[in-house]
Amino acid sequence: MNKKVDERVVSVESYLDDIVSENINDNQDVQRNFCSSNAFVDGIIMTVLTEMYLPPLILGEIARDGIVERYLVDGMQRTGALRKFRFEGYKIGNGAEKTIVEYQRKKKDENGIIVRDAEGLPEWETAEFDMKKKGYDDLPPELKKRFNNFQAKIAIHLNCQSMRDI
Repeated sequence: MNKKVDERVVSVESYLDDIVSENINDNQDVQRNFCSSNAFVDGIIMTVLTEMYLPPLILGEIARDGIVERYLVDGMQRTGALRKFRFEGYKIGNGAEKTIVEYQRKKKDENGIIVRDAEGLPEWETAEFDMKKKGYDDLPPELKKRFNNFQAKIAIHLNCQSMRDI
């Protein structure tokens, strides 16, 4: 018996790469165009940066003559929000409820040199970053890494025969 749904987890960076490079088609009949509010986009970005729960993205897969094509079935608004932030210069708005993101970073002295303990290991500190009016390019390296590495859940409906099945 063939498996009907393949569940996996991929990084946001990898997922967005598949969308941008058109390995996953996000332009088909089962999706409405991106139409979400800025408040929605802010919420999705803050969800990722604070490592909260993001509902799974649903794909459908059609195989024709040995070629497999993947289509975004559910998740266009979430995908669009992530894409706007990562690639289109979107910045979190003034109306966002919670805009402070906590993260850890290596402690540095006044000259920007990493502070080390007696064993030569880096010392760490907790930091806060206010996302208000900030976009991806404004993020400190630790938060860029957190965004890119965020694990998105994906469910792929396999063996669909047509767009009607999807």
